[in-house]
Amino acid sequence: MAHYKATVHTELPPAQAFDLMANFANAQDWDPATLESHQLGDAPVDVGSRFELTMEIFGRENSIVYEVVEYDAPSRVVLRGENAGSVSIDEIAVAPHESGSAVTYEATVTMKGAYKVIGPFFAPVFKKMGDEAQERIAPWLDKHATDSS
Repeated sequence: MAHYKATVHTELPPAQAFDLMANFANAQDWDPATLESHQLGDAPVDVGSRFELTMEIFGRENSIVYEVVEYDAPSRVVLRGENAGSVSIDEIAVAPHESGSAVTYEATVTMKGAYKVIGPFFAPVFKKMGDEAQERIAPWLDKHATDSS
């Protein structure tokens, strides 16, 4: 199992930061490991919304479908992603902070089946992926604050 948790601060108000982060179709904009991301269907994001992400992991492209399993706007969303080799639980929490928001991203990936053998090797890769995404989240969110003013 690999786990990552980080908090970033943004100028955006909580509701706007939440809307941008809860829409996993935006993942390609802030997560460098995500090559492509899109929503499956066009309903507003809520419990049951699904997103397909194509990610590069260990130099290979992998597709994973995430589903929103908990949705408490504008403070918390939990997504569950699964493919042949793993199950990922991603939680995004947004809270007021100074004149903007604190965004906490927490993810746990559990390898399954034959992929369990790479679990110990995946943890440091997952941390690196998380660190790279963390560096991009706040500037990406803050760009939206600049764009809307």
